Amino acid sequence: MNVSGVLSPVVTNLASLRFLNISNNHFNGTLNWDFARLKNVEVLNAYNNDFFGVLPLGATDIPKLKYLDLCGNYFFGKIPPSYGDFEELRYISFAGNNLGGIIPAELDNLTGLKHLELGYYQKFKRGIPPHFGNLRNLVTLDLANCGLDGSFPAELGNLSRLETLYLHTNQLTGSIPSEFGSLSRLRYLDVSNNGLSGLIPVELSGLQELKQMYLFMNEFCGNIPPFIVKLPHLEDLKLWDNNFRGVIPSMFGRNGKLREVDLSSNKLSGLVHELLCFGRKLRVLILFNNFLFGPLPSDLW
Repeated sequence: MNVSGVLSPVVTNLASLRFLNISNNHFNGTLNWDFARLKNVEVLNAYNNDFFGVLPLGATDIPKLKYLDLCGNYFFGKIPPSYGDFEELRYISFAGNNLGGIIPAELDNLTGLKHLELGYYQKFKRGIPPHFGNLRNLVTLDLANCGLDGSFPAELGNLSRLETLYLHTNQLTGSIPSEFGSLSRLRYLDVSNNGLSGLIPVELSGLQELKQMYLFMNEFCGNIPPFIVKLPHLEDLKLWDNNFRGVIPSMFGRNGKLREVDLSSNKLSGLVHELLCFGRKLRVLILFNNFLFGPLPSDLW
């Protein structure tokens, strides 16, 4: 709607209101409202506005709130520990603000949460909170580009319902824990642009629903694990700018679903096998800066 200006707090007079969606406007000012008067609100969506100040403490006074989206504003400061008091919350997004500090441990009280998005241009201190492993109903966890360092907590392997895990563009180090192989519903994995190293654990063969695997711009080493070629739903694989060696597995592409493959800037050698194009869905293949030789698969032409 492209509405601008300060949104009057008289909106809290709407005692029967259930859904408050003011997204994609240019509202500004703070959100220091008397939220306790919004006793029936289930959805508060202020995505993509110009609100500023600290996150509204009074939001926890909305007893039935299930969906809270404050993404794409100018909120700053820390996430209040009281945000762990939401009893009904299923969706949180604070992405694209100017938040920082330590992610509060109290968020692990949100055991019904399905979507947690805190990334993009934040500056949180320390690493991924191990207590996030208690959020066992999570379907989406997005902590990309928010200044996190340290290693992966193995506790994230407890998130058995997780389908999307975005941790890219941080300063994470160490290896991928073998416990990640328990994320049997995972479809989208992006840990690119970190400082991760070591071998890809064979336990990731348990990710049988995986469609997208982005591991590029890290320091992974060893051979490309054979189990990757057996992932039945894999469509996008990007491993560029690592230290992978050896040959491209001969059965790579046999699932017939590969669309984008980037193995460039590694130390791979040998041939590019015909099976890579099996299914004829491949539209992007990037292999430069390796030691490969021989003809390209005929189905590329």
